Amino acid sequence: MDEILSVCAVDDFFGCERIYIRSLSDWGYCFSFNMIGYDSIFNDGIIEDFDVYKRTKITKSIDPNVPPEYHDDVNSPVPSSWTPEQGYIINNSSTYPLPASKGRALMTQIKIRNIDMPSRCLSRSSLLFMFLHLPNELPTILLKSYHFKLNTNNLLQISAELKQNDKTLKTFDIQERGCFFDGERNLKFFKSYTKVNCENECMINFTQQQCGCVRLSMPRIKDMDVCKFKDIMCYQTIVHTWPSIYFKSSEHHEKLPDFPCDCMPLCTQIKYTVVDKATLNSRQLNDGNTYAAVSIKFDESQIVKRTNYVTYKLQNFVADIGGLIGLFLGFSLLSLFDTFLKICSCLKAIFERLELKERVQEATLEDNTEDRNEVRTLNNFNWIEDETNVIQKKEVIFTIPERPSTPLVIEDLEL
Repeated sequence: MDEILSVCAVDDFFGCERIYIRSLSDWGYCFSFNMIGYDSIFNDGIIEDFDVYKRTKITKSIDPNVPPEYHDDVNSPVPSSWTPEQGYIINNSSTYPLPASKGRALMTQIKIRNIDMPSRCLSRSSLLFMFLHLPNELPTILLKSYHFKLNTNNLLQISAELKQNDKTLKTFDIQERGCFFDGERNLKFFKSYTKVNCENECMINFTQQQCGCVRLSMPRIKDMDVCKFKDIMCYQTIVHTWPSIYFKSSEHHEKLPDFPCDCMPLCTQIKYTVVDKATLNSRQLNDGNTYAAVSIKFDESQIVKRTNYVTYKLQNFVADIGGLIGLFLGFSLLSLFDTFLKICSCLKAIFERLELKERVQEATLEDNTEDRNEVRTLNNFNWIEDETNVIQKKEVIFTIPERPSTPLVIEDLEL
């Protein structure tokens, strides 16, 4: 590591071996700052068969301003005190990974021996790449990259944005809310779920399916072979067509293999963005080396936090609709009660009329069987409402005459 990274510093602490951890990506070796140990990234059974990523022991400092120290060691790993969803554990004796703060800067000088590089790579157009990612993710080509030229001094200011979804969204279907809460999705290779880890694992599985092997830089298990020279074309084809396979963005996407990933983001996301970048050309030294310097610091001491809440529950929807009805139609509980009473009154009048009609029919049938000289009177009361809305009571008298041939006469007498 000292052959490539000549000067490394965070605040007042120096030493590249102390603050950087080495990893292998599809583009070669990477040196990661503030990444958690591999035992905290991979599931059990991955690192033992993955010689590139050695077990890493993390020596954490009690002082939160002192960065952790990395060692290649076979001792038990130190668990991280940070998770994307919960953040840092409260009342923890030490802070690992190192938290960000305004004014804290990472300064690194990269040194490359000219004899180790082909002549075509020694021009000023040669690039170095940098990835910004979470501490529990690996550097991968799936991430957005920032590049630097050799023989330059580069200053970057970055900002972080935190997006959260309220816990009440757990009641919604996963496909409806479009994100995973912690513990809702498990991965085969990685201990913690992130969208990048999911996409990385999906690409590993797809490479294994198409080529029968995986790249050396990819995590693997014992039944997975490492791709050999004869498999390079197969893998390179996957690398170039992967965006079309993943997003189905190609015009001939129906010819592409269908390989679902279902890699939705976490409901708690942290996004890093380079907000300012300054580059100065440096003088090339005649010591047989080519240099490039990078300084990175946070732009602000605070980050932007956005939280999604459930705006309309069922009770909120009913309350809002009731309010709108009351606003535009003059609707209220009293109006509802009055409407209910009117409906009941109408129904009562209808039932009384039907009952009266039945009684008239019964009285007619009974009187035809009795003595012709018998006169019976049936008093019935009917409530009606005239045009002046005055309730009047009418008495109906039924008289059966002596002669059976005479029709029944109904006389209305108003009281």
